[in-house]
Amino acid sequence: MVEYYFSDLNLATTDHLMKFINKDVEGYVPINVVASFKKIKAAINSNSQLASILRNSNKLVSSLLF
Repeated sequence: MVEYYFSDLNLATTDHLMKFINKDVEGYVPINVVASFKKIKAAINSNSQLASILRNSNKLVSSLLF
């Protein structure tokens, strides 16, 4: 499900997500932004669960920054 939000099809229609992608030099989006999407929020229990899902995605690249 999370891969859909970053698909070419969806990104072509969403200025909100593109704002965050364009804000970062490498195109990363903060996890709290992804976690705020209605369908994601309904499907996960925590940001750590979402981070695990993102790390295991074959289509998305995640980064752990402190």
